[in-house]
Amino acid sequence: MRSLLYTFILVSLGSTSSIFAQEKLLSLSEAIDKTLSNNYGIVISAYGEDAAELNNSWGNAGRYPSVGFDLNSQNNIRYSDGSETSNNNLVTDLNIGWKIFDGFKVRITKEKLEKLEELSQGQSAVVIENTIQNLILAYYYVLLQAENLKVLENLMSLSKDRFDYETARYEYGGAVSVNVLLAKNVWLNDKTAYLSQELTLKEAYRTLNFIMSEKDNPKWMLSSDFAADSADFVLSTLMDKMLSSNYVLKNQYINQSLKEQDRKLRESDLFPNLGLSAGINNSNNRMQPAGLDPTTTQSFTPYGNLSFSYDIFTGGIRKTAISVAKINSKISNVQTEEMVHGLQNQMLSLYDYHLLRKELLALANENLETAEINLGIAEKKYKNGSLTSFEFRDIQLIHLNASLGKLAAIYDLIYNETEITRITGGFLNSVSE
Repeated sequence: MRSLLYTFILVSLGSTSSIFAQEKLLSLSEAIDKTLSNNYGIVISAYGEDAAELNNSWGNAGRYPSVGFDLNSQNNIRYSDGSETSNNNLVTDLNIGWKIFDGFKVRITKEKLEKLEELSQGQSAVVIENTIQNLILAYYYVLLQAENLKVLENLMSLSKDRFDYETARYEYGGAVSVNVLLAKNVWLNDKTAYLSQELTLKEAYRTLNFIMSEKDNPKWMLSSDFAADSADFVLSTLMDKMLSSNYVLKNQYINQSLKEQDRKLRESDLFPNLGLSAGINNSNNRMQPAGLDPTTTQSFTPYGNLSFSYDIFTGGIRKTAISVAKINSKISNVQTEEMVHGLQNQMLSLYDYHLLRKELLALANENLETAEINLGIAEKKYKNGSLTSFEFRDIQLIHLNASLGKLAAIYDLIYNETEITRITGGFLNSVSE
């Protein structure tokens, strides 16, 4: 999973241009590369994949025999009628045990281990997709806050110019002190908003660095335009991609298979068991009665045994276990149906929101264009005295809200597009397709 690529992202969500002077240049592709290599959740899920791969072996499934070696030393002294007899016995045993037949449990267990490894990979895919989406949104959230900062900086600059203008008019007797104080209050309020936005931008950078696991919290110059791709989607195509490529749904299908494996394991208890045990037993015994020469005996005993066992009656335990396993399998099937239905509803909502947000973005663009024209006219009227300070401020706020509204509309469309991409498996499947 760590080697999966993300070509689609650059096509759908970014181009290049510098927007905010920082210390290091960071493109979206570089940010994703850092995230795939260093993100805590992705690293942890990769270790989980390694563990599942190691567990998926025929040895863990019970296919191979077990070999053991035992060494026992028994030493004693016996006292009888005033005499003593020492006895030293050394026994070694090399044994092999092998389950020849256990109701197909070995094969079923191996299939289950393969499904568990596949599930681990699927879970890693979900982690990677969610992390990539979070990274993209965090990246564009930084751009959003940087653009918001520009808007507030421009507003603060205009307010400062207005304050300076009113101060100059007051000094030359062309304005009253109330207008000066009002202009100063407006400028200070705008400056407060600007300083607060600076902190918001810093927090956005911290979030971006955390997703990339950048511990030193470096500053970046982000090199993607803050713009959304207004692509047209076909609902039926999105639905097909979602049903075939959504990794959460794929994992649910694997869980269904695991429930079936559990049922087969329970049914395997209905079969008899056949086992083989073989080995070599070697015994060395040394006995020395008091006052006599020691005697030594040695025995060498190879052996091989077959065992056959079958539970004729277990009080209905096996039958109950099979019935419960079947019920769990049915539950998993219903959960899958529920998940498919939920995903379809989610896709319908995302599609509707995509259409709506495209329209809202078009309206936001038109609204901002109108507000800019209105602001230009209002500034001229304010300076020639045909517009009051309060009216001019209202028009400034309208322009501010229109600017921020357009930026929010862009981010909302980007957010919706990443949701559509994630739910259709686009982050991980674009290259293979």
